[in-house]
Amino acid sequence: MSTFTEESLFNTSVVLMNSLLSSVSNTVLYAIGLTSNVTEGCSDLSALPLLNWQALFSYDDFQVVLLKVFLFILAFNLVSICIAWKVYGKNIYETFMKPVTPKIIEDLKKSVSRLNLPKEHSPRV
Repeated sequence: MSTFTEESLFNTSVVLMNSLLSSVSNTVLYAIGLTSNVTEGCSDLSALPLLNWQALFSYDDFQVVLLKVFLFILAFNLVSICIAWKVYGKNIYETFMKPVTPKIIEDLKKSVSRLNLPKEHSPRV
């Protein structure tokens, strides 16, 4: 008797998972524009028009203009970062990446001791 119950429970869970995955895939297909209706969907994965590149990449003029503007902004920012690094890279490296020497640690301890901070606020050097 328990085998029959486990078997029917398994079959029910398989049917439930199948319907859930089918509805999720139909929603995704609708969202990316491969179907015209959410409930329509494709029950067979081989029926998907994955090789129809015109359907996947058909943009209107406004979307093309937006893509060009965003790519221009990205390229401009990357070029600006490269130019700024060429100009200020040495200063940034020397300021933030210089190795710590015992003299620097001693100067830090002296400057902190002049502040008279409580122990919980002093750096642990």
